[in-house]
Amino acid sequence: MKIDRNAPCPCGSGKKAKKCCHGAVAHERNRLARLEAERQRREEAALEREEELRALELGRETERQRRRRGALSVALAMAAIAPPMPRGVGR
Repeated sequence: MKIDRNAPCPCGSGKKAKKCCHGAVAHERNRLARLEAERQRREEAALEREEELRALELGRETERQRRRRGALSVALAMAAIAPPMPRGVGR
């Protein structure tokens, strides 16, 4: 969110934004948002790894493995019904 230069500074000093923080508040807010997004990505990756480990221990297939297997079967089916490309066509 961009702060208007003539608006009061969001830090609460009462000064105009252009005379007070010079965008430092907005930069800090953006930095914190990026850090939070990175933390969430790491947490989701850790949960996914944990799920995969649990599935391996139990001998079950994970959701990611099911999706990968499904995509592979679709690709193989498409390759089976697609006519072969003539030589010299394509790259």
